[in-house]
Amino acid sequence: MNRINILGMGPGSSEYVLPISREIIEKSDILIGSERYIDDYCSDGQKSIVLYSNYPQVVEYLRKNLGRERISILVSGDSSFYSLTTYIKKNIEVKNLNIVPGISSLQYLFSRIGISYERTLLTSLHGREEDFWERSMDFDNIGILTDKNWNPKMIAEEIIKRNMDFKYIYVGEKLTYGDEKISRMTMEECLEFETDNINAVVISNE
Repeated sequence: MNRINILGMGPGSSEYVLPISREIIEKSDILIGSERYIDDYCSDGQKSIVLYSNYPQVVEYLRKNLGRERISILVSGDSSFYSLTTYIKKNIEVKNLNIVPGISSLQYLFSRIGISYERTLLTSLHGREEDFWERSMDFDNIGILTDKNWNPKMIAEEIIKRNMDFKYIYVGEKLTYGDEKISRMTMEECLEFETDNINAVVISNE
């Protein structure tokens, strides 16, 4: 029986999509993902569903067509890190899923700045709230997926307010693209930092 594919599409540029994911996409009957992914990867003859706030309808479709169609769901970053996979698993048994990893934007950013992330707290403030500040003191670094509400400036303000012992903040914007920008600042310098881009942030003493 065909399992439902959940494919991590990497941090941005198509160059960072794994070959196995490309192969699965080509063999799929239907692609489910953001409008950008559908525009970039859907071929003639393939069906598609654009994701927005229609998750219940998508789950209904998955249940109805499980085993009948070769279905691939395209998610940003790594499929197992703050992605749609969590929601799908609540509704579809894991045995019916083929979850393929991808390169997350945090993984990419750590590589670009040359910092290892063995002792790093990885989390997300993208469209969500999480109080991780106290437990972060047990780690050498913090990696955060941000949004327009929790931007780098707000994160720096929180670190200063809590008198946390971290010196530097790295902000990755438009990662993997030609206009990629990575900034390294002190917390105080970050208070003047402005950006409209959703980004990845690393907090460290290196």
